[in-house]
Amino acid sequence: MKKTYNIKEIYERIKSNYNQYDIKLLSDLLIINLLHAKIEINCEEVKIYVNGKLYDSFNCDEVENIDDVYELIEAFLLQVEQEGMENGNETYINANLKANIWTRYSLIILSIISIVFALGFITTENLIFAIAFLVCTFISVLTTKYVRNKAYRKYWVCPKCEKSLPLEKENKFSEMKYVSKCPYCHSALEKAPEFESLPIEDDELEIEELKPIYDIPKAGKRWPCFVITCLSTIFSLIFLPMFIWPDEPIEFSAIIIAVALIFIMMILSLSSVFLSKKEIEQHKIPVVVMRESKLVMYVGLVMWVIGFVVTFMDIATLSVPPFDVGLTIVLTFTAILLMILGVWMLLAYRNTAMYVFTDNSITYVNFLGQLKNIKDGRECSVLVKMNGAICLLDKNLKKLFQVETNMTGATEFLQWIENKNLNIEVTSNAEKQLNSVGETQATAQWRNEYHTPLHEHIKEIKILMWCSVIFFLIANITILPLFLIARVKVGIVMAIAAIAPFPLMLFCIIFAPVLIFWERPKNATAEWNSMNIKIPTGFILLIGIIYIGQYEYFWRRWTLQETDSVLFWFFKLSVIISVFTIIMVLRAPKRMKTEAGIFMGIMSLIFSMGINYYVNTALCGPAYHYTAVIVDSHEKRTDIKDDDYKLTVLLDNNKETDLFVFEEVYEMAINGEPLEICQRKSKLGEIMVSIHKPSEK
Repeated sequence: MKKTYNIKEIYERIKSNYNQYDIKLLSDLLIINLLHAKIEINCEEVKIYVNGKLYDSFNCDEVENIDDVYELIEAFLLQVEQEGMENGNETYINANLKANIWTRYSLIILSIISIVFALGFITTENLIFAIAFLVCTFISVLTTKYVRNKAYRKYWVCPKCEKSLPLEKENKFSEMKYVSKCPYCHSALEKAPEFESLPIEDDELEIEELKPIYDIPKAGKRWPCFVITCLSTIFSLIFLPMFIWPDEPIEFSAIIIAVALIFIMMILSLSSVFLSKKEIEQHKIPVVVMRESKLVMYVGLVMWVIGFVVTFMDIATLSVPPFDVGLTIVLTFTAILLMILGVWMLLAYRNTAMYVFTDNSITYVNFLGQLKNIKDGRECSVLVKMNGAICLLDKNLKKLFQVETNMTGATEFLQWIENKNLNIEVTSNAEKQLNSVGETQATAQWRNEYHTPLHEHIKEIKILMWCSVIFFLIANITILPLFLIARVKVGIVMAIAAIAPFPLMLFCIIFAPVLIFWERPKNATAEWNSMNIKIPTGFILLIGIIYIGQYEYFWRRWTLQETDSVLFWFFKLSVIISVFTIIMVLRAPKRMKTEAGIFMGIMSLIFSMGINYYVNTALCGPAYHYTAVIVDSHEKRTDIKDDDYKLTVLLDNNKETDLFVFEEVYEMAINGEPLEICQRKSKLGEIMVSIHKPSEK
């Protein structure tokens, strides 16, 4: 049976998404007329004309699938529109330029005002300046959109009839709606596009030999290494005596960790200075030189500085009793890891290099300055790995060295590889990555294979989405007034708080096939956008911050506090995050799994602490009171931000736990006045406690 195109189906899809064009459907011919182009589609063939000349054509034997045919037509329509927006439509280009200039100036002015308010708050600590800063930051978004709209209305005007050209929405925050000709006087706004014919591939085309490089690029500078070494030396001279000859008693384990950390920092810093690169042979002339870019140096310097700051925090924590084991372990490992990564990047910037010489020999220098020589690079083969890593292999397929395509000189090295016809292999992961990058950069187009029964109810799902978001918002902002003003019982309030995020999370899981969790693709077609609903991620994150803020700064301080160990608490949160994220990834379509997983991972990370607390508090049984036994105490220090009064109490199961307390309760404990522990046990097994005066219930 002879293959044919369903012209009517193509017509309906194009008409529903591109009705701005002149589209005619005849008995056996579909014609799409553009300003400087035309597309003719019959039952067997598609022909595309630009400026009256045949630009491209294909038939049923070449492209059979109707989705593929539509994608090719749509890609051409978008290509023509993009060409007009970027090069052909002077009116559009000028309006966009003016809007960007106006926006830039408005942002500069608002930034200056915001900085003034921020400085006012820092110097005076007046909340009015803080509120003014937040308000200014918030209205900057609205102001920017308003300014852009004013620019559009002034410059997005037909040069012939001087009438305003259409905007996407007729309001104060709209964008330009692109048109190739004026809808009023029908005068052309675009000039004819200059489309070149498709390039002809010629496998026999010889690649020009690379010319030798006589001026070898200089190696990375040494000043970052000297800077970090000087900072480390000064730091060591100041803090090392504090632990060797302490003014106040410090635990021996804290002294050992602090001294070891300072010595590790010094060793890493000194290694960055003394691990220098050996010089290459001067008589050889390189044709390719690869080095790390300056970005590696900047990133390494930033990472080392962050590690240096974390080291300072760790030393400060160790110098003040009591010795906090958990916090010290986290800070120490974080500081060492960041400093190792920072020094490694600085050494890579200074030392790492690869030279290809005129006699096809190769010299590679690693980040430690060690040289590796290859007599004849033509006998090697190439393996392309993920993230642009290129491995050079010997005859036995053993790895010789690895370079990255983000290094300077990578383009010349790839040309040399192609010129010498080296055998190139690509790992399966790299091939998948290349395919995914290609899909990301290509136009996001809708295909019938994506269609599910949920796509038949896009409007209803969108309404349901906003219902779940609004429920989360209302439940979140009403639990405090219900408890403080309406005097609703804690159990009921905690039940509302525990349930609040679940409708939204279940909605995202159930309707994952039709949801967009982050920004819409800039190159998405109208049909693709119409079949996907964008989740208001930013708004949900804002509500989530309020959700976790109430847990952190009110409920767990003013009411009941958890007594589980940090490890068990972390385990429970990990279970919540993992369960929701895995279900979300399994539910999401293949093309959206990564975005969906990241979205649900972040959401469940924010919600998990609150969910764990609210669920356990809501399921607590009756209170059990007994006299408090104070084991240890910690007084709030005004010189440390976010420090609190703490009491270490002995529970009825002989386990110790730390409790946040207010100054009044702390003073009572220090003065030896009696206090009571109010203990409740959740049906999930967690013990929740609070401490108060004996008269309180």
